[in-house]
Amino acid sequence: MSASETILIDTDILISFPQILEIRSNFFKLATTSHVVQDIRSGYNVAIDKKLQKRLLDKIDVCDKEGTFKIYSLDIESSFLSGVQQLTSSETSLIDLAVSLQNNSSVSIASMNENIINAAKSLKIKIYDLDATIDIYARHSGRNKEDIKMNLYYYRKDLVSLRYKILFGVAVLAVLILGYRNKELIISNLSATGTIILTIIIAVCLFVFREKQRISYGILELGVGLTSIILIFYPSFNLTGIRFDLCFGVKYLGGLYIMIRGLDNIVRGLSKTSTGQVLRYKYKIGL
Repeated sequence: MSASETILIDTDILISFPQILEIRSNFFKLATTSHVVQDIRSGYNVAIDKKLQKRLLDKIDVCDKEGTFKIYSLDIESSFLSGVQQLTSSETSLIDLAVSLQNNSSVSIASMNENIINAAKSLKIKIYDLDATIDIYARHSGRNKEDIKMNLYYYRKDLVSLRYKILFGVAVLAVLILGYRNKELIISNLSATGTIILTIIIAVCLFVFREKQRISYGILELGVGLTSIILIFYPSFNLTGIRFDLCFGVKYLGGLYIMIRGLDNIVRGLSKTSTGQVLRYKYKIGL
């Protein structure tokens, strides 16, 4: 490669693989737009927790001052893509910048964003996906590519946190099952009004639990759905004693639906983690 290539980095790559900013090479120049940085700074359409957000922004500022990562400011109002409604301002800015730069130098976009990828392909702009971006980093850092991917796809801190959230969800499920098994004792000590009030309190607590601990709540839902299906066959687990009628179908599908809702909440809870970002990109789950 005789001339250096400018790689424009999109929001998702910066969040999922900030190590790309560590590249120091005569063959590549790294850049992005002020719209991308502003999206990260404001949290607009971005899944990232506050600590990671601050570390990433600090890293971007340092690289910008060192001159190893250039941030371009563009006038989106004059963009030739301004009429394409499905593109955000940051997506539009990356495409516009790539078009303006490719007249004078080799340019590409590192992206996990389907909108950017499709627009770039239509304009014959080279695209690097996450795997290709990791390959570039591995070649210039001397690190093993597979080790990088393993650490990225199975981010240890995410998994440790997930382990505790699973245990928390299982613990809450155990408490609810215990309460259900002793429902007659609990209700017998309450009036009808007291039972209604208790039900409202439980509903509010579970709502707050879902909003604060969505992964744990998803585990709880998964457990409730599975328990519901198990109870269809309980206690004999003998298919000859089961009537596969409408009642069975409703109970079975109801338990299955609750399990699916649980998985949905788990994926939503993972969305602000590195694991969730890669889950969305690599497996198209949680889009």
